[in-house]
Amino acid sequence: MFKGLAGFLGGISLAAMLGTSAHADLITIGLQESGVNGGAITTEASGSGSTNFVGPYGSFVFNSVNATDVVASGLPMLLTSNTLNFSSTSGGTLDVWVTAQGLSVPGAAVPLLSAFTVNGLVNSTVTENTFYNGTQISTFSTSSQTADFAALSGALNLSGPFSVTEEYVITSQAGGSANLTATISAVPEPATWAMLLVGFAGVGFMAYRGRSRSSLRLA
Repeated sequence: MFKGLAGFLGGISLAAMLGTSAHADLITIGLQESGVNGGAITTEASGSGSTNFVGPYGSFVFNSVNATDVVASGLPMLLTSNTLNFSSTSGGTLDVWVTAQGLSVPGAAVPLLSAFTVNGLVNSTVTENTFYNGTQISTFSTSSQTADFAALSGALNLSGPFSVTEEYVITSQAGGSANLTATISAVPEPATWAMLLVGFAGVGFMAYRGRSRSSLRLA
């Protein structure tokens, strides 16, 4: 029964519980390093739904910086960003800005979950900051080779167009490298989960009664 319930829960999207989760109108990747482009944020890539940047920037080289808004495994990921196989040629400090704009979850006032994973970090430190409509809602810093961090915000109004941003502040020595992943997703309130579980229990009870009646008729 519990295995079936887990499978059922996995098959239900949060978008179905809270309304349709709209894809971002625009996802932008911006890079910023002192002395590059006058120190201003340089927009390296932008697109609707997903975008990607590959190549050198200042003292750094990226095999890939990508971002997308996806609905996967039943969870509406408002923003998933990856900084993969990053390396530093001469050392320095770089800001990487990944922003999704024009998002909406109609009728929803729920927290946002920001999750950050360091898959590999060499001769570098990284600070990850999460923003909702330009307001910072979480931060995490590490120099560990591997690390995991997750933060849950208070309830936020997701019903109107809003933006979410992941900022990576990376300081590296020459030869430094990093492999980072961050996600921002909408999370239902505990009361929502409670109502869902009550509903699932009711469905299970009705199914049980139906099987019992069938057994009595066969007897």
